[in-house]
Amino acid sequence: VVEHEAMLGDMHQQEEFMADTDHEAHADGGHHGEIYAITLAPGESGSLTMQFDVPGEIVIGCHLPGHWEAGMKSTFSVV
Repeated sequence: VVEHEAMLGDMHQQEEFMADTDHEAHADGGHHGEIYAITLAPGESGSLTMQFDVPGEIVIGCHLPGHWEAGMKSTFSVV
């Protein structure tokens, strides 16, 4: 059992989040500039709120080591 995170944003935001070597410092359940992310320990629950102002593709993904690469991501459309 390991911790996971959820980061919401378009693919460009996901790539910027992955490139930030200290992204976990921003993933504390709040909104930090353009970052909507939360990190949870096993058994924890939490929530994120994001307002969608324009249509587009949104990705939710986990960027903890190896998780994104293992497929922990999903895309949905905002219409």
